[in-house]
Amino acid sequence: MVVAGGSEGLCGAPHLAALGALRAGAGLVTVAAPGPLIDAIRGAVPEIMSHALGASWGPDSGPALAALLARAQALVVGPGLGRSPEAGQALASILALPDRPPAVIDADALSVLASTPSCLSLLRRDDMLTPHPGEAASLLNRDNSQGRGSLSVQADRCAALRELLALAPSIWVLKGAGTLIGRQGDPVSLCPLAAPNLAVGGSGDVLAGCAAALIAQRLAPDLAACAAVLLHAKAGRWLAERYPHRGNLASDIAAALAAMPR
Repeated sequence: MVVAGGSEGLCGAPHLAALGALRAGAGLVTVAAPGPLIDAIRGAVPEIMSHALGASWGPDSGPALAALLARAQALVVGPGLGRSPEAGQALASILALPDRPPAVIDADALSVLASTPSCLSLLRRDDMLTPHPGEAASLLNRDNSQGRGSLSVQADRCAALRELLALAPSIWVLKGAGTLIGRQGDPVSLCPLAAPNLAVGGSGDVLAGCAAALIAQRLAPDLAACAAVLLHAKAGRWLAERYPHRGNLASDIAAALAAMPR
């Protein structure tokens, strides 16, 4: 599978997505990013492979990834991607690739979609979008200043999910306590578990990697969404016993995916 993301100052996000994928059982994970960032993204994890995409993101990023994605079973796009116009061009070119695998669209890619709604037409039924309430508010064009958009989403999460489902036929994962998962024409699923230990930076990147890893292992994307959310929540519960004051890191969540009893 492939993780496409990373930009100056945001190298940890794609690293955590790749780490979450490896800990969730993905056999091979390649991070695709601008060449100057590759070493920082891979860090000290030799199991993370890399694919350099030139000096920066842009409209040529999709064609540069085409051969790699044609061989991949799943894609994560967005962690650390940035929100520049060039990131938007890269996202559009990647999503438009005819032979790409199902994509888990997370983090900065969601912000790019909110500012470039024409990209929503490139989404497919087996793609997955994983917004937190703030990202959902942006996608729904709600006033998100001073957190008002997030609060409006939280006030009626089911209504917010219905609005998200109308934007694209993909699988939507509205994150938060009581994560909701839905797709047009399918029943809505509710995660019964929540854990404050998941409220750390990078936690969503680990979830995106976990979901893509399950898709790469041939689980249907809608089931992969439910399974990943549940595993992620169970990891948070497991870590709460070891870090009762929420001192765990996102990398600890990734490690817990493999270490906790199933």
